[in-house]
Amino acid sequence: MGSPKLIFGAASFGMSFVKLEDVQEVLDCLKANNITHLDTAGRYPPTSPGRSEELLGETKAAAQGFTIDTKILTLSPDHQGELERAAIEKSINTSLQRMGVDQVNTLHIHFPDLATPLKEQAETFNDLHKAGKFKNLGVSNFQPELLQEFIDICEVNGFIKPTVYQGDYSAVNRGMEKKLLPILKKHGIAYNAFRVLASGFLSGKLTNGSSEGTRFDADSPIGKLMQSLYNQEPLHNALKQLEETTRALGITTIDAAMRWAYYHSSLGSNDGIILGASSIKQIKSNVESIRQGPLPQECLDTFERIWETLEPVRGDII
Repeated sequence: MGSPKLIFGAASFGMSFVKLEDVQEVLDCLKANNITHLDTAGRYPPTSPGRSEELLGETKAAAQGFTIDTKILTLSPDHQGELERAAIEKSINTSLQRMGVDQVNTLHIHFPDLATPLKEQAETFNDLHKAGKFKNLGVSNFQPELLQEFIDICEVNGFIKPTVYQGDYSAVNRGMEKKLLPILKKHGIAYNAFRVLASGFLSGKLTNGSSEGTRFDADSPIGKLMQSLYNQEPLHNALKQLEETTRALGITTIDAAMRWAYYHSSLGSNDGIILGASSIKQIKSNVESIRQGPLPQECLDTFERIWETLEPVRGDII
């Protein structure tokens, strides 16, 4: 299948990396490690929506050789009306202006808008693609049935179809393999995975009670959300099983999770892994984990046992 490409998730620009020189340092680190693909969104970072795109513009990231993907602005809890024609047009034009570019690589639908007719959405994206605003159409957070319906509308009307799906995928969140992957393969849609380290849960810090200062810290901007997603007994039990194996092999759980995603998951050469980081050290560490190569069979067996246990309670998460 080949290995997925590495993409840097720029949600931390404007939050963990606030100053222009800090962002440039990240870009320099990425270039040094042959990572030239960036993923951002109109709502990034959550503490200051739009600032990530602004920083990419201020550093002239595109002129430095970076390929940039972004997403339609979404701020409301129910996302209703966010994919009306006027909202889509305003979002992409604002994003392009912020980043100082005429076109982005992939424009993603960040969340479905169930209040706006799908045909209206699809036609708007088709018109914007014809106008040269983006090269590829992507979707995120679509359930399989909705994705298929959207594709059908695009095919019937001759509209641009999505060729990229961005989703939550890790060794402890593999529901997409059965429920979504068949549709993606049928239509030749690439999969870009985020949260391959389960938002850092696979570091073991939450399980071992050392979450202070991490995104699981209840005092952090997203701490309560992260706790609700991962502070669950089945996950803690799975992490402990993984720790037993990795300890015996002399590697970390983060190493194992990253290498599983890169070498042993369902991701292939047309797919991608979105690496998030709040420090330069994390970027370098993630790349170094991958450079260690494929995992021993003992570790792969543990990951399979873990998923057999977790699938009944997490298999519907996509």
